[in-house]
Amino acid sequence: VSKLPGIPPEIKTDSDFLILKLFMRTNRMAEAEAKLNEVEKAIPQDDPRRVQVLLVKSQANLLNDKLETLEVDLNNVVALSVENYIRGKALNLLGDYYLKKNKPTDAFWEFLKVDTLYNQDVDEHAKALYNLSILFDKVKNDPIRSRQATDKLLESTYSKTEYQKKVSSDK
Repeated sequence: VSKLPGIPPEIKTDSDFLILKLFMRTNRMAEAEAKLNEVEKAIPQDDPRRVQVLLVKSQANLLNDKLETLEVDLNNVVALSVENYIRGKALNLLGDYYLKKNKPTDAFWEFLKVDTLYNQDVDEHAKALYNLSILFDKVKNDPIRSRQATDKLLESTYSKTEYQKKVSSDK
């Protein structure tokens, strides 16, 4: 779509952004980074989609172990975004970051925020529940709450998520 003549710039950028997300989802990181640079240049500084670009850039940095500015960038995404699903994704990524940094207590609190405040996106909520099912026991020494997170994740709402499959296979 983005290569068709006469396409408005906004639609071209939206198309490129969707391609970028697809590259990320399929772990084609070299192509994703190239597309990310292209999208970042195309979106004006005052465009609200810049927050989404920062979120995707943070996700790519986490996957590539480029952790230097990740905590600050993800906190900026949370502060600047008005969309709950973006905040939920950013907080889950922040939880992943803390797990990589071997800070399970900090990770616990980020996943708990997603569970209690930013649970509108089923996949992001499932990810938070999965991590809470582990961290309630590990960090808080609370096997009952751990089991409650697992039971909630096993509900039909989460049946198509990778995290329900993970929790089922962990049993």
